[in-house]
Amino acid sequence: MTVTRLSTTERTGAPVLLALDGRADVAGAIRVAEALSRRRGNDIHVTTVLEPLPLYLSGMDLYPDEQPTNRIARAREAAGHRIQSVLGREYEWPVEVVGGHVDDALAAAADRDHVAAVVIGIGHHHTVERIAGDETSVHIVARTTVPVIAVPEWVTTLPQNAVVGTDFGQASLAAAQVALDCLAAPGILTLVHVAPVFDPMLTDREVGLSYRDAVSDLFAAMIDQLDVPPGIEIRTARGSGGPAEAILAYAKRIDADLMGAGKHGGGTVASELLRAARCMVVVAPA
Repeated sequence: MTVTRLSTTERTGAPVLLALDGRADVAGAIRVAEALSRRRGNDIHVTTVLEPLPLYLSGMDLYPDEQPTNRIARAREAAGHRIQSVLGREYEWPVEVVGGHVDDALAAAADRDHVAAVVIGIGHHHTVERIAGDETSVHIVARTTVPVIAVPEWVTTLPQNAVVGTDFGQASLAAAQVALDCLAAPGILTLVHVAPVFDPMLTDREVGLSYRDAVSDLFAAMIDQLDVPPGIEIRTARGSGGPAEAILAYAKRIDADLMGAGKHGGGTVASELLRAARCMVVVAPA
Protein backbone atom coordinates (compact mmCIF):
# COMPACT_ATOMS: atom_id res chain seq x y z
CA MET A 1 0.00 0.00 0.00
CA THR A 2 1.28 3.47 -0.86
CA VAL A 3 1.36 5.79 2.15
CA THR A 4 0.91 9.53 1.67
CA ARG A 5 3.24 11.44 3.97
CA LEU A 6 2.05 14.73 5.36
CA SER A 7 5.25 16.51 6.36
CA THR A 8 5.27 20.24 5.74
CA THR A 9 8.80 19.81 4.42
CA GLU A 10 7.31 18.17 1.33
CA ARG A 11 5.09 21.13 0.45
CA THR A 12 7.47 22.33 -2.26
CA GLY A 13 9.08 24.97 -0.09
CA ALA A 14 5.76 26.46 1.01
CA PRO A 15 6.24 29.52 3.22
CA VAL A 16 5.12 29.93 6.82
CA LEU A 17 2.88 32.89 7.58
CA LEU A 18 3.80 34.79 10.74
CA ALA A 19 0.71 36.68 11.86
CA LEU A 20 1.18 39.89 13.82
CA ASP A 21 -2.26 41.04 14.91
CA GLY A 22 -1.14 43.97 17.01
CA ARG A 23 -2.80 42.70 20.19
CA ALA A 24 -1.36 39.43 21.48
CA ASP A 25 2.27 39.43 22.56
CA VAL A 26 3.96 37.77 19.58
CA ALA A 27 7.54 37.38 20.82
CA GLY A 28 7.17 33.60 21.13
CA ALA A 29 5.57 33.33 17.69
CA ILE A 30 8.46 35.27 16.15
CA ARG A 31 11.06 33.01 17.80
CA VAL A 32 9.26 29.81 16.76
CA ALA A 33 8.78 31.00 13.17
CA GLU A 34 12.48 31.81 12.95
CA ALA A 35 13.46 28.44 14.43
CA LEU A 36 11.21 26.56 12.00
CA SER A 37 12.62 28.56 9.10
CA ARG A 38 16.21 27.74 10.09
CA ARG A 39 15.47 24.04 10.49
CA ARG A 40 13.03 23.46 7.61
CA GLY A 41 14.14 26.11 5.14
CA ASN A 42 10.63 27.58 4.79
CA ASP A 43 10.43 31.25 3.88
CA ILE A 44 8.65 33.47 6.40
CA HIS A 45 5.89 35.79 5.19
CA VAL A 46 4.85 38.36 7.80
CA THR A 47 1.31 39.71 7.68
CA THR A 48 -0.01 42.42 9.97
CA VAL A 49 -3.59 43.67 9.89
CA LEU A 50 -5.03 47.18 10.06
CA GLU A 51 -8.52 46.63 11.42
CA PRO A 52 -11.48 48.91 10.68
CA LEU A 53 -12.52 51.39 13.37
CA PRO A 54 -15.18 50.30 15.86
CA LEU A 55 -18.72 51.33 14.96
CA TYR A 56 -18.79 54.13 17.50
CA LEU A 57 -15.74 55.69 15.83
CA SER A 58 -16.57 54.85 12.21
CA GLY A 59 -17.90 58.33 11.45
CA MET A 60 -14.81 60.10 12.78
CA ASP A 61 -11.66 60.91 10.87
CA LEU A 62 -8.96 60.12 13.40
CA TYR A 63 -6.15 60.81 10.94
CA PRO A 64 -7.27 63.95 9.04
CA ASP A 65 -3.78 64.90 7.89
CA GLU A 66 -2.46 61.43 7.17
CA GLN A 67 -2.65 59.54 3.91
CA PRO A 68 -3.63 55.84 4.05
CA THR A 69 -0.23 54.95 2.63
CA ASN A 70 1.39 56.57 5.68
CA ARG A 71 -0.66 54.43 8.05
CA ILE A 72 0.40 51.34 6.14
CA ALA A 73 4.04 52.44 6.28
CA ARG A 74 3.79 53.01 10.04
CA ALA A 75 2.23 49.58 10.57
CA ARG A 76 4.95 47.92 8.49
CA GLU A 77 7.66 49.80 10.37
CA ALA A 78 6.17 48.86 13.75
CA ALA A 79 6.06 45.18 12.75
CA GLY A 80 9.65 45.37 11.59
CA HIS A 81 10.82 46.94 14.84
CA ARG A 82 9.03 44.23 16.82
CA ILE A 83 10.64 41.43 14.84
CA GLN A 84 14.10 42.96 15.06
CA SER A 85 13.80 43.59 18.81
CA VAL A 86 12.90 39.93 19.40
CA LEU A 87 15.53 38.44 17.09
CA GLY A 88 18.20 40.95 18.08
CA ARG A 89 19.43 41.26 14.52
CA GLU A 90 18.45 42.28 11.00
CA TYR A 91 15.92 40.12 9.19
CA GLU A 92 14.89 39.66 5.56
CA TRP A 93 11.26 38.63 5.92
CA PRO A 94 8.77 40.48 3.71
CA VAL A 95 6.13 42.33 5.76
CA GLU A 96 2.68 42.80 4.26
CA VAL A 97 0.02 45.09 5.72
CA VAL A 98 -3.60 44.21 4.92
CA GLY A 99 -6.90 45.73 5.94
CA GLY A 100 -9.91 44.00 7.46
CA HIS A 101 -10.80 41.95 10.50
CA VAL A 102 -7.82 40.02 11.81
CA ASP A 103 -9.17 36.48 11.48
CA ASP A 104 -10.65 36.94 8.00
CA ALA A 105 -7.65 38.86 6.67
CA LEU A 106 -5.11 36.32 7.93
CA ALA A 107 -7.14 33.37 6.63
CA ALA A 108 -7.34 35.02 3.21
CA ALA A 109 -3.58 35.71 3.20
CA ALA A 110 -2.84 32.09 4.15
CA ASP A 111 -5.02 30.77 1.32
CA ARG A 112 -3.62 33.22 -1.22
CA ASP A 113 0.03 32.44 -0.43
CA HIS A 114 -0.55 28.66 -0.12
CA VAL A 115 1.37 28.59 3.15
CA ALA A 116 2.36 25.46 5.04
CA ALA A 117 1.16 26.85 8.37
CA VAL A 118 0.20 30.01 10.22
CA VAL A 119 2.16 30.96 13.35
CA ILE A 120 0.33 33.25 15.76
CA GLY A 121 0.58 34.59 19.31
CA ILE A 122 -1.79 32.76 21.59
CA GLY A 123 -3.17 35.70 23.59
CA HIS A 124 -4.48 35.54 27.13
CA HIS A 125 -8.22 34.77 26.74
CA HIS A 126 -9.49 36.33 29.95
CA THR A 127 -13.21 36.06 30.67
CA VAL A 128 -13.84 39.60 29.43
CA GLU A 129 -12.23 38.71 26.09
CA ARG A 130 -14.54 35.73 25.67
CA ILE A 131 -17.60 37.86 26.37
CA ALA A 132 -16.43 40.45 23.85
CA GLY A 133 -15.62 37.79 21.27
CA ASP A 134 -11.99 38.92 21.19
CA GLU A 135 -10.34 35.50 21.16
CA THR A 136 -8.14 36.13 18.17
CA SER A 137 -6.37 32.78 18.02
CA VAL A 138 -9.66 30.86 18.33
CA HIS A 139 -11.24 32.87 15.51
CA ILE A 140 -8.20 32.46 13.25
CA VAL A 141 -8.21 28.68 13.76
CA ALA A 142 -11.91 28.57 12.91
CA ARG A 143 -11.36 30.30 9.56
CA THR A 144 -8.07 28.96 8.23
CA THR A 145 -7.74 25.94 5.96
CA VAL A 146 -4.10 25.27 6.93
CA PRO A 147 -2.48 24.21 10.22
CA VAL A 148 -2.16 26.87 12.91
CA ILE A 149 0.68 26.97 15.45
CA ALA A 150 -0.28 29.15 18.42
CA VAL A 151 2.61 30.24 20.63
CA PRO A 152 2.66 31.88 24.09
CA GLU A 153 4.83 34.98 24.30
CA TRP A 154 7.36 33.43 26.71
CA VAL A 155 8.39 30.53 24.42
CA THR A 156 12.04 30.75 23.38
CA THR A 157 12.78 27.34 21.82
CA LEU A 158 11.06 24.60 19.87
CA PRO A 159 9.19 22.08 22.04
CA GLN A 160 10.44 18.62 22.96
CA ASN A 161 7.43 17.00 24.61
CA ALA A 162 4.16 17.00 22.67
CA VAL A 163 0.70 15.52 23.24
CA VAL A 164 -1.74 15.19 20.34
CA GLY A 165 -5.27 13.90 20.71
CA THR A 166 -6.41 11.51 18.02
CA ASP A 167 -9.63 9.94 16.79
CA PHE A 168 -7.54 8.36 13.98
CA GLY A 169 -9.04 10.63 11.33
CA GLN A 170 -7.19 12.71 8.74
CA ALA A 171 -7.31 15.89 10.84
CA SER A 172 -5.70 14.11 13.79
CA LEU A 173 -3.06 12.68 11.48
CA ALA A 174 -2.30 16.16 10.12
CA ALA A 175 -2.05 17.61 13.65
CA ALA A 176 0.36 14.88 14.70
CA GLN A 177 2.55 15.54 11.66
CA VAL A 178 2.69 19.28 12.30
CA ALA A 179 3.60 18.57 15.93
CA LEU A 180 6.43 16.32 14.72
CA ASP A 181 7.63 19.06 12.38
CA CYS A 182 7.80 21.42 15.37
CA LEU A 183 9.61 19.09 17.79
CA ALA A 184 13.29 19.46 18.58
CA ALA A 185 15.35 16.30 19.06
CA PRO A 186 15.55 14.49 21.34
CA GLY A 187 11.79 14.74 21.66
CA ILE A 188 8.65 12.74 22.43
CA LEU A 189 5.26 12.78 20.76
CA THR A 190 2.48 11.07 22.70
CA LEU A 191 -0.69 10.21 20.77
CA VAL A 192 -3.70 10.16 23.10
CA HIS A 193 -6.94 8.46 22.14
CA VAL A 194 -9.94 9.30 24.30
CA ALA A 195 -12.39 6.42 24.58
CA PRO A 196 -16.04 7.17 23.85
CA VAL A 197 -18.23 7.96 26.82
CA PHE A 198 -20.05 4.69 26.16
CA ASP A 199 -17.11 2.43 27.02
CA PRO A 200 -17.63 -1.14 25.75
CA MET A 201 -15.34 -2.41 28.54
CA LEU A 202 -18.11 -1.55 30.99
CA THR A 203 -20.77 -3.66 29.28
CA ASP A 204 -19.28 -6.67 27.55
CA ARG A 205 -15.82 -8.10 28.15
CA GLU A 206 -15.39 -9.57 24.67
CA VAL A 207 -16.53 -6.39 22.97
CA GLY A 208 -14.24 -4.42 25.25
CA LEU A 209 -11.22 -6.56 24.40
CA SER A 210 -12.03 -6.28 20.69
CA TYR A 211 -12.23 -2.50 21.01
CA ARG A 212 -8.90 -2.40 22.86
CA ASP A 213 -7.20 -4.45 20.16
CA ALA A 214 -8.73 -2.30 17.42
CA VAL A 215 -7.34 0.86 19.04
CA SER A 216 -3.89 -0.72 19.21
CA ASP A 217 -4.08 -1.50 15.49
CA LEU A 218 -5.26 2.04 14.72
CA PHE A 219 -2.35 3.51 16.68
CA ALA A 220 0.07 1.34 14.68
CA ALA A 221 -1.50 2.32 11.36
CA MET A 222 -1.39 6.00 12.25
CA ILE A 223 2.26 5.89 13.29
CA ASP A 224 3.10 4.13 10.03
CA GLN A 225 1.72 7.12 8.10
CA LEU A 226 3.76 9.71 9.98
CA ASP A 227 7.07 11.12 8.77
CA VAL A 228 9.02 10.85 12.02
CA PRO A 229 12.23 12.92 12.21
CA PRO A 230 15.39 11.36 13.66
CA GLY A 231 15.61 11.58 17.43
CA ILE A 232 11.84 11.69 18.01
CA GLU A 233 10.12 8.91 19.99
CA ILE A 234 6.41 8.21 19.58
CA ARG A 235 4.34 6.91 22.46
CA THR A 236 0.64 6.12 22.79
CA ALA A 237 -1.83 6.58 25.62
CA ARG A 238 -5.54 6.29 26.25
CA GLY A 239 -7.86 8.58 28.14
CA SER A 240 -11.50 8.85 29.04
CA GLY A 241 -14.07 11.61 29.45
CA GLY A 242 -14.22 14.73 27.33
CA PRO A 243 -11.50 14.86 24.64
CA ALA A 244 -10.22 18.34 25.50
CA GLU A 245 -10.21 17.64 29.24
CA ALA A 246 -8.33 14.38 28.72
CA ILE A 247 -5.70 15.99 26.50
CA LEU A 248 -5.22 18.88 28.95
CA ALA A 249 -4.93 16.51 31.91
CA TYR A 250 -2.39 14.29 30.16
CA ALA A 251 -0.37 17.29 28.97
CA LYS A 252 -0.24 18.63 32.53
CA ARG A 253 0.76 15.24 33.93
CA ILE A 254 3.81 14.91 31.66
CA ASP A 255 4.60 18.63 31.56
CA ALA A 256 4.11 18.85 27.79
CA ASP A 257 5.27 21.99 25.99
CA LEU A 258 3.01 21.41 22.96
CA MET A 259 -0.57 20.16 22.60
CA GLY A 260 -2.34 19.35 19.36
CA ALA A 261 -5.65 18.29 17.87
CA GLY A 262 -7.38 18.03 14.54
CA LYS A 263 -10.10 20.54 13.64
CA HIS A 264 -13.54 19.07 13.14
CA GLY A 265 -16.64 21.07 12.26
CA GLY A 266 -16.83 23.98 14.69
CA GLY A 267 -13.50 23.00 16.24
CA THR A 268 -14.81 22.69 19.81
CA VAL A 269 -11.87 20.62 21.10
CA ALA A 270 -9.33 22.90 19.43
CA SER A 271 -11.03 25.98 20.89
CA GLU A 272 -10.97 24.50 24.40
CA LEU A 273 -7.27 23.69 24.10
CA LEU A 274 -6.48 27.23 22.96
CA ARG A 275 -8.49 28.79 25.76
CA ALA A 276 -6.82 26.70 28.47
CA ALA A 277 -3.33 26.46 26.98
CA ARG A 278 -0.18 27.25 28.92
CA CYS A 279 2.01 25.94 26.12
CA MET A 280 2.15 25.84 22.32
CA VAL A 281 -0.95 24.52 20.54
CA VAL A 282 -1.15 22.97 17.07
CA VAL A 283 -4.50 22.71 15.28
CA ALA A 284 -4.80 21.15 11.83
CA PRO A 285 -7.68 20.59 9.41
CA ALA A 286 -7.94 17.32 7.52
